[in-house]
Order: sequence, then structure tokens, then C-alpha cells
Amino acid sequence: MTHIAGYSFGARIALGLAGQRPKLYRTLTVHEPPLIDVLRTDAEQRQLWETFWERVRPEMNLAESGDDAGAAQLFVEQVAFGPGAWDRLPEPMRHTCGPLPA
Repeated sequence: MTHIAGYSFGARIALGLAGQRPKLYRTLTVHEPPLIDVLRTDAEQRQLWETFWERVRPEMNLAESGDDAGAAQLFVEQVAFGPGAWDRLPEPMRHTCGPLPA
């Protein structure tokens, strides 16, 4: 058993794994897990769910292809902070916008 912490989509992954394999965890801490999928099955909210995934699909495609740096930069500029924001981030902060070593 181990201690697990997850933030944002990492929190979402940690929650999913905890539901599937709870005996792996000693403790679980999550912060701001996006629970957007709860909108998928609500007919009145389905369009919001589709709009969200359309908006982040380019970033997801880059990450899935192995371009973590490109995905992080696109997310920062298109979803989080706006055009040019990546260049304004201090270099040490840019390194936290992708996969981190365990």
C-alpha cells in the first residue's frame, strides 16, 4: 500500500484507479479533479460536456502522441492563461507543466 496524491487530471486518474484497485492505496489526496464526465449523461448538460472535450482535444492529442511539452504549452495558452502566457512563465514553472518524475 502507498500514499497517492493527484492534482487536476492526475487526481481524476488517481480516483479512477482507487475505485478499481482500492487495496493499492494507503491514503489518497486529490485536488481539483475535473469531474466533467458527470455532464455526459445529463441530456441538458451534454452540450457543455462536448464543448469541453472539443476545447481540450488538441492538447490531449499532443500528450497522447508523446509531445508533453507541446501539450503543456498549448494548454497554458489556449485553456488556462491565454496567448503568450507560456513565454511569460518563469522557466522553473514551465517544468511543472508536464510529467513529473515520481
